[in-house]
Amino acid sequence: MFGTYFLTTLFSIWMCAKTLQLPPPSYPDETYLGLPFRIRRALPPPPSFRPGRSVNSDCSIHISCEEPGNACALLDDKCSCSVSLFTCEDWSNKTFTFKRPMSYLGRSDLIINGENSGIAFEFIDWFVPNFLRHSASKFPRLDISHFCESIADSIEKHSLSLEKLDLSFNKFTRVPKFSHDLDSLFKYDLSNNNIANVLNTDFNNTSKLEQLNLSNNNLSSVAEDLLFHLNRLEELDLSHNQISVLPVGLLKDSRLKSFNMKLEELYLQSNNIREINLAGLLEYKIEYLTFLENTNEVDLSFKNFRNLNAVFSRDFSRFDLSYNPLVCDCRLNDFIQYLRSNQNASHFAFHTENIFCTKPTDMYGVFLQTINQHLICDYQENCPEYCYCYVDDVDHIFYVWIDCINSGLTHFPKINSYGSSVSINLSLAHNHISSLPLNKNDPIWSQITVLDLSYNQLKSLTNVISIFPNLTELNLRNNSLTGFDDKITSLSHLEKLRLEDNPWKCDCEMVKSALKLARIEQNLIFCQKDSNELQSFVEFYKNCNSSFNVLWIVLPIIICICVIIISVIAVLFIKYKAEILYYMFSRGICLRFVSEEMDFDKVYDAFVSYSGEDEDWIVDFLVPGLEMGIPSYKLCLHSRDWRAGEFITDQIVKSVESSRRTIIVLTDNYLKSNWSRLEFDVAYQQALKDQVRRVIAVVPDEVPDLSKIDKEFKSFITLTTYVEAKKPYFWRKLRASMPRTNNTRKASNTRKSVYLKPSVNENTV
Repeated sequence: MFGTYFLTTLFSIWMCAKTLQLPPPSYPDETYLGLPFRIRRALPPPPSFRPGRSVNSDCSIHISCEEPGNACALLDDKCSCSVSLFTCEDWSNKTFTFKRPMSYLGRSDLIINGENSGIAFEFIDWFVPNFLRHSASKFPRLDISHFCESIADSIEKHSLSLEKLDLSFNKFTRVPKFSHDLDSLFKYDLSNNNIANVLNTDFNNTSKLEQLNLSNNNLSSVAEDLLFHLNRLEELDLSHNQISVLPVGLLKDSRLKSFNMKLEELYLQSNNIREINLAGLLEYKIEYLTFLENTNEVDLSFKNFRNLNAVFSRDFSRFDLSYNPLVCDCRLNDFIQYLRSNQNASHFAFHTENIFCTKPTDMYGVFLQTINQHLICDYQENCPEYCYCYVDDVDHIFYVWIDCINSGLTHFPKINSYGSSVSINLSLAHNHISSLPLNKNDPIWSQITVLDLSYNQLKSLTNVISIFPNLTELNLRNNSLTGFDDKITSLSHLEKLRLEDNPWKCDCEMVKSALKLARIEQNLIFCQKDSNELQSFVEFYKNCNSSFNVLWIVLPIIICICVIIISVIAVLFIKYKAEILYYMFSRGICLRFVSEEMDFDKVYDAFVSYSGEDEDWIVDFLVPGLEMGIPSYKLCLHSRDWRAGEFITDQIVKSVESSRRTIIVLTDNYLKSNWSRLEFDVAYQQALKDQVRRVIAVVPDEVPDLSKIDKEFKSFITLTTYVEAKKPYFWRKLRASMPRTNNTRKASNTRKSVYLKPSVNENTV
């Protein structure tokens, strides 16, 4: 309370009703009145004070009581003060005179304290108006406490310059009127009275008031504009009253554009406050705000406290909500979020150690600082029949919980729209639903993010993806599902899936698809084998893998062996390509897979270009080996097939163009022959034109000296793999270079002696 006395005083008036005190000579600095009180000068006048200014060291006040008597007869039953021993019978008819006016009393306090005394209030009722009318303007502090009735309101206006006024511990039922015009007052204590109502006019002219104490009264309500004129108010104590509603506008100015409330402390403990709207507090720099020990449920709306750091900028600000029972629903979410995110960094500290929830039932007794969940509010608007609905925010709905648990449903309920951006948590557990919604195209299903279908009768998950594309959680426990739809794995948003306690059929592919989902409790899901034995998905899948274990071990070995074999074959084929091809072609193997230019318009399979000096080797060895072998080839020889009388050049060109290959018999005689060189040039140009390798070089004996031939011919011979007759597999290599032919006629007996000669020289494979 504000009854703490600031002992910076110069004078104190003590009313002691026990005995009359006479001025003892040993107290030169005290001036006594002829009454049971005294004026004590605690400090001398200022050094600069001059006696000519109406005050001196023997300043005195004389009150004349001409007819002393028993003042106790004036007391009535209303006063509960102790028996008085005043010597004046009737104070109201007496005069109050001064020997000289008290024009200067310095910084002084006037204390008239009736605590533990027998002073009659009638004296105060008479003395105060008269005394204050003349001299109270000299006292910056007036303390009239611990009496019984109200002070008279007959004090003249504009006569007081009080700065501090203590009227505590009396029985005032209203604010004294004389205080309405104390325009210098900055501290006012009205605590511990019986004030039941405070008017909005009680403080119209006390604009300098900084501290106001109305604690321990009988206030049940407070006018919304009570503090309208108290622009300098820093401390307001309304504790220990019967206030049930704190007006929103009490601390909120909506009429003045340049309103600067300096309220720093607000005491509201021990009231009956049920609802507090703190939006108005955001405009004030309150350092200490307490709602201690309110007995009713408090609905704390904290919507506007997101920017508290900017609003409450003073250091060590406190907000004490201890011992208040709260309704813990979604209206507290912003407040709880603020406490989590800003409590440590904010200068505005909330003390919530002893604040707890009383509603809803499941939150009863939970302390505010232990809440780590998102609170919800009951919301039955648009709620499906037989269901209960809850929202995260009654003003701006972002999330809806629809609880249809154990509602006897046989199908999905009709859900009305809460807005296209609202997410829905739908719980249909413990019902009799056997199928998914029939109206699959209803957009409301795409808003469902959490779906609980546990303890129903679902038999299939067909179309679950297309109906509920945005699921994050799906509970399918205790249904009649036997097969798993592997398409459910494509739900990209799915974070949690419950599949336990269904009669799943053990199938390797189904189990494999299910185990791909990392969001399921794999060890808790069992499937039923043909023998009706239950086995967990994990164990069953191990058995599925056992049949493939050997394969997985052997397969890499087989692959390695195959790679090695293929590599060896490739190397051998590259090295012995000619031999291999000849063997295949000679046996007619895989000819259908070998592409060959089929020059069906050509007359000859090969034109043999040779020197006439080598004709014996040609006729006796080469021709029989090709024409009589299998397959047999049709050769063009200028000694046999050219027509007499035609130009040799024309014959050469015609022979090359009519043949699919040109066989050059490379000898020293061939290099010396001009006609042979012409035949080569024509064959070479034809090969370049057709982009086909048509020229085959055959060496009957030794490779001739190539140093004397021209560069072009030398380059061809060097870059061409020629076939040497003296080396093994000559015929196989030569036939591999020949064009493909379907002529597989048998050799003639008449020519048998001709091609036996090369057979003797040829090594068998």
